[in-house]
Amino acid sequence: QYDRKDVCRLLNWPKDVSAPMYGYRVGEKETPIFITYQKDSKKKRNARYHNTLENGHNLRWYTRTPRHIDSDEVKRLLNTKDMKLHLFVKQSDAAGKEFYYLGTADIQRDSVKEEKIGLKQKSTVGMNLILKHPLNQAIYDLLFS
Repeated sequence: QYDRKDVCRLLNWPKDVSAPMYGYRVGEKETPIFITYQKDSKKKRNARYHNTLENGHNLRWYTRTPRHIDSDEVKRLLNTKDMKLHLFVKQSDAAGKEFYYLGTADIQRDSVKEEKIGLKQKSTVGMNLILKHPLNQAIYDLLFS
């Protein structure tokens, strides 16, 4: 398990950017993604993101709002050659600040699309992330049951 500060250190980033790292940070070659799977309250900002994990290896994920396909951050995420996506998940906010590392993932290119989410219908870019190594049953049960 790791918190955002640990991840900045592990990626050898020159600065600790954990404080403003809401959900993810698109780096030059590596992007850590932090997901709180079960939302504690429908009023919290993260409640508008309906991340789903299927088959232990296919996760539907969304960028921050407002983002569009042509947003600089999204273009860097989609077009940087050999971009490594690192997935970190915790079951809920009640689980504390630490996330389980699920491994690296690839973007399923044909799943990328601009969508509207939340009560205010803000733009985001949704995509399927395919884990390079499917989760074993024990971790799956711990995080998603």
